[in-house]
Amino acid sequence: MWRRQSITFSGMERYALANPGLTKIKLAENYTRQAGMEAFFKKTFRRAGILGAAVLLLVLAALWSGGARIASRQRMNRAELAGGVQEIMEANASIQEIRMMDSTHFYVYLDSGVWDALTQQEREAYCQTLSERLEAQCRVNGLLGSRETLRVYYYNGEGRLLAWPADR
Repeated sequence: MWRRQSITFSGMERYALANPGLTKIKLAENYTRQAGMEAFFKKTFRRAGILGAAVLLLVLAALWSGGARIASRQRMNRAELAGGVQEIMEANASIQEIRMMDSTHFYVYLDSGVWDALTQQEREAYCQTLSERLEAQCRVNGLLGSRETLRVYYYNGEGRLLAWPADR
């Protein structure tokens, strides 16, 4: 019976059908130029895609390995920092507790009787000295960057704010 025939045209024939006003020589020139540009762009974009994927994989691998190294190093440094903070607390009997909120904020809970017995100048010197010791511990253990500053807040045993860092 009736069979449907499909007619397939080559690229040159499709180009000739789309541009009926051109001579055969102009058709050949234009088609060759267009086919060459298409091949160039396909090859170029394929290479760019492969190169982009490779760069992305390298960046992700570097981030992953660096992140794993930093996370393991930070756990070890936090343990060393906890030991250094414990030494500071043992050396100063007026400190009841030191809490690290993040790598740049500490809350220090002090004995109210000792704090009230100090003069204003002694309080400032005490806070400055303790803040410097805590900051030194953080820098030694790599928790503070070169541009970061430590902010230490001082509270009494009941949780009332006694002193806070001055804005620098």
